[in-house]
Amino acid sequence: MQTPALARRRRLGFAALLAALCLPELAAQLPATGRISGRIFNPATQEYVRNAEVSIEGTNLVAYSGDEGAYLLSNVPAGAVTVVVTYTGYDRASSRVTVAAGGTATRDFELRGSTYRPGTGRAAGEVVTLEQFVVSSEREGNAKAIMEQRAALNMKSVVASDNFGDVTGGNIGEFMKYLPGVVIDYNNADARAVRIGGLDPKYAAVSIDGMRMASAASALFGATTRQFEFEQASITSVETIELNKTLVASMDADAPAGSMNLRSRNAFDRKGREITATATVTANPYDLTWRRTPGPGDGVHRKIRPGVVLTYADSFRQRFGVQLSLSANQLYNEQSGLTHTFDNTSAARGPVINAMVFRDNPKITTRAAYGLTLDYKFTPELILSWRMSGSHFRDEINARTITFRAATAQIDPSSTLTSILAQPTANTTTRLESAIGHSDKWNDTVVYTPKLEFRRHDFQVTASGGYSRSTTHYEDRRSGYWANTSNWITRMSWRAQRTSTTSTDWQMARVSGPDWTTLASFNRADANPNNIGTAERTGRSQVWSGYVDAKKVFNLGLPVTVGVGLKSRLTAYDL
Repeated sequence: MQTPALARRRRLGFAALLAALCLPELAAQLPATGRISGRIFNPATQEYVRNAEVSIEGTNLVAYSGDEGAYLLSNVPAGAVTVVVTYTGYDRASSRVTVAAGGTATRDFELRGSTYRPGTGRAAGEVVTLEQFVVSSEREGNAKAIMEQRAALNMKSVVASDNFGDVTGGNIGEFMKYLPGVVIDYNNADARAVRIGGLDPKYAAVSIDGMRMASAASALFGATTRQFEFEQASITSVETIELNKTLVASMDADAPAGSMNLRSRNAFDRKGREITATATVTANPYDLTWRRTPGPGDGVHRKIRPGVVLTYADSFRQRFGVQLSLSANQLYNEQSGLTHTFDNTSAARGPVINAMVFRDNPKITTRAAYGLTLDYKFTPELILSWRMSGSHFRDEINARTITFRAATAQIDPSSTLTSILAQPTANTTTRLESAIGHSDKWNDTVVYTPKLEFRRHDFQVTASGGYSRSTTHYEDRRSGYWANTSNWITRMSWRAQRTSTTSTDWQMARVSGPDWTTLASFNRADANPNNIGTAERTGRSQVWSGYVDAKKVFNLGLPVTVGVGLKSRLTAYDL
């Protein structure tokens, strides 16, 4: 009697025998294949090109160039084939390549655009006539962004850091405001945080070369603790900015709004040595003079401030690469503003202005940053990288406000939106307030990222780790100030007039009460408790992370990438 187990064993044995007999025949029927590898180079910019589309004409075989412009086409039919390279904004390049069965053919390509013409040098003394002037730097940046987005597995926006020219102060937040779907949250004159798709900044994440950056979040514990503050990041050593609106499996899943990755410059992405030096001068039209003038604070300062950016990049025999960036700048900001408070509770009376705040907040911001990338090739397949970056930020704020305030009931019924009369009271309801706020913010941030990468044909393994630390502290008393002081004059009345409802040219007058030009009048009629305070504080955030990724590309009519990985991250706050 045949048992079910015995029947299964017989069926498996028969299947194995059939496979053994058929495999040689199937192998004989498979076409012989090989590989084509090479690099894509742009002679106009002296850079190796990433994300160029490389394909075999007449087939579905497609690959995109990666770091150092390298590409690899696998499972290419043996024999003569035509390799085609396409890149946005450049001429289509093609070449006939012969591939041996089981072998690897090498073919490098150079991109040619309408602005590149080799061998067009001029003889000495020859007159040059300009017919058409083309600015190509913006095109280069746009082409990088378009090709990066085409090659991506997810929905994202990519912008080259040089696409919009120099950014004031090197603040990445000032650059991010040009991206679609991004809104900047400003703190005074500084771009501090970003909103992606309208979500709160705490739902976005920022990393540099895939390593999450720490943020001390203004040294406070609360609703803004998780948000990243762009004051502490510099665009100096950044090549491209990637805004990922949707995620793939290899990305952290704790940023529902999206994530931003800052990609550092790499010496292997260029051919030859590059040294640049840039000097800048920043001025404010409100105080356009080389002389020292009063403010901010009690001192006198020059309002025209300097800046400098130095970069060095070189690859030694394409084996050891160095990319160094240094920057420092100062920026004077003159900030003034007027805020109205309206009471709209009375439909019959209409809107009533019951408070006006005049604000003046000049400040000098100091920034410095560095970025260093070292790459070493043990073999063409094994690369060790070390990336480190750091930034220093100081922002001394001297805010002064004058506030005219009254209860709506004390606003004379004859008042309008251009003429206001505040009646006196025997208490603090109608008053004039004078307040000064001072803070000296310091931030220092560092990021260290080592990486080991192994690539062989269609197989790649990457192991990386990182450490980031951000420290923020606020000073006031040690700088000779209090964080806030408030003084008032009460039991008085005031009048305000302006020319129209859209103007800010208010003319203020004292109708009755103490003389507001005399310091002795403040805090006399009514007590003003707790009107002096300090807000010195220190906060620190640290991030440790590490991951191992492996991926393999299979050609199943179309290239299919299979990836696996493991990642761990620990974030610590000391606030």
